[in-house]
Amino acid sequence: LALCSTGDHIVAQRNCYAGTLAFLNGPCARLGIDVTFVDGRNAQEFAAAVRPGKTMLVMAETPSNPQCDLVDLAALGAIKGPFTLVDSTLATPLGQRPHDHGVSIVLHSATKGIAGHNDATIGVIAADADLIADIWGYSILHGATASPFDAMNALRGVRTLDARLARQCGSAQTLAEWLSAQKCVSAVHYPGLKSHPQHDLAKKQMNYFGSVLSFEIAGGKSAAAKFLGALKLIRPAVTLGGPETLISHSASSTHNSVDAETKVKTGLTDSLLRLSVGLEACVDIQRDLAMAFAQAN
Repeated sequence: LALCSTGDHIVAQRNCYAGTLAFLNGPCARLGIDVTFVDGRNAQEFAAAVRPGKTMLVMAETPSNPQCDLVDLAALGAIKGPFTLVDSTLATPLGQRPHDHGVSIVLHSATKGIAGHNDATIGVIAADADLIADIWGYSILHGATASPFDAMNALRGVRTLDARLARQCGSAQTLAEWLSAQKCVSAVHYPGLKSHPQHDLAKKQMNYFGSVLSFEIAGGKSAAAKFLGALKLIRPAVTLGGPETLISHSASSTHNSVDAETKVKTGLTDSLLRLSVGLEACVDIQRDLAMAFAQAN
């Protein structure tokens, strides 16, 4: 909102976090800001949707939550005219560096991987000094200021981010490969898998493939509910990036407000479960998943 006014235009990807969709379809629409949604997996759609002189912002999220789709950062950074913005929450600053690809603005929900302990509510925006001055002034007027306690917890989390990310991403890779071999799993979405349709892009632009993956359980919503109820170690919760392994049914929780058409277009099914891998021993996480699969089937 610091960069757009009534009559301006935003290009945003359709396959993104539901809170972002709600913001673009709600406050932005009420302020008379027009939004065009594109498929973030196709980088050319961003550039094609830009309206010269009208488009002020091009927004992307990579990897996307919860489908783990990627956006080509180099292609996004090459767009001329509007500011480009990337939500890099799932990757964290160590997982990828959108600025290196020419992106104007990078944001993170530092509540997640950066703070890393599920005890802070805080966000981070990174951009050049002039842009930050504009955004900072707007945020002060609207009260978007982190508390000292949340800032302290986020700074503490930064000190251990590298160690946490290495362990969590390593476990996520192991679990993604294991899940791919399970008969009761119909699909696994994780950029580190060779089977991921954008794996080559992930290798090009990511240092870590992330601690979040999603998978689809055979049997649909009822099987997913039985599976969630059978878990012991893994906790049901909608946050991510913390020390505990957490799981959520996105279609009925974080993305419950998303309309059916958008769910179909983005591949958000009732059988999809998002797993945020924590710091527990990977073998313990795997054992809990295996036990729940056995009970659900």
